[in-house]
Amino acid sequence: MVMNQLVDSPGARSRIVIVGAGYAGYHCARHLERSLPRGAAEIVIVSPADYMPYTSLLPEVGAGTVDPRHIAVSLSGTLRRTRHVPGHAVGVDFTNRSLTVAGPDGQRRELGWHRLVLTPGGVSRTLPLPGILEQAKGFNNIAEALYLRDHVLGQLELADASDDPAQRQARCTFLVAGAGTTGTEVAAQGQLFTRAALRPTRGSAPASCAGCWSTAPRPSCPSWARGSPARPCASCAAAASTCG
Repeated sequence: MVMNQLVDSPGARSRIVIVGAGYAGYHCARHLERSLPRGAAEIVIVSPADYMPYTSLLPEVGAGTVDPRHIAVSLSGTLRRTRHVPGHAVGVDFTNRSLTVAGPDGQRRELGWHRLVLTPGGVSRTLPLPGILEQAKGFNNIAEALYLRDHVLGQLELADASDDPAQRQARCTFLVAGAGTTGTEVAAQGQLFTRAALRPTRGSAPASCAGCWSTAPRPSCPSWARGSPARPCASCAAAASTCG
């Protein structure tokens, strides 16, 4: 494995390294640019992407109502005094104050720091629902939102081309695992999206082709423990019945 020394030492000027360019990391860098005198410190942000996504608008991207470019804020275009290092942080040496960065080229580099800010963000949670690891798709970034949109359109096309009512119904049924803010909005946007997609191209298709969206019960429901064959409790079942 190739190791490149990006910097031998942080140098005389203080260096602040921010891991992650999500909402927290981006606004941390922006606040530092505004509050620190020019030249007081070097600000470096480590992220595989060169933009900050507004993840709260991912359901709209998945539904095709918002262009993905409109929720991506360019780092170089808005952070004038911050240097972007592309890659993932894969290790931290707190003794030597060094950060190991795996770049998109597969090489690893050592980045020295005086102050380290860790805002790596999160990943899609694997809720304790049977089959979710094998069947579910994540919904945590722009690429996954675009995949969902294309996947739903593909299922509608396959349903419209099928003469089997059971297969049509199966392809037009979508389950969102998680009934929080994101899950509820994905289900709501999904209903509008599938109905709008049906009208211009499938005027003669039955309404079932428009899709049936529902949200999964709360993961805290005891009836949904991993491996449990029981049905969800009454309150969770009621919350999961919001089909379009």
